[in-house]
Amino acid sequence: MLKRGYRFKLKTTPIIGHVLRIMAGHARFVWNKALAMNLARLRNKQPILWYAELCWFLQLWKQS
Repeated sequence: MLKRGYRFKLKTTPIIGHVLRIMAGHARFVWNKALAMNLARLRNKQPILWYAELCWFLQLWKQS
């Protein structure tokens, strides 16, 4: 079986490119924060947080 990868590049205006970079930064922040929380919970022998619990934390992060 031959596996191939493809690269695509969006052709956007500078303003849209800027907004997309900001959105990617926000998504990266949320992902890293949730990952850090779950890794800390695993180290302390606690169950990981699932989507519903993480949504609650996301509400708090948005307010701060």
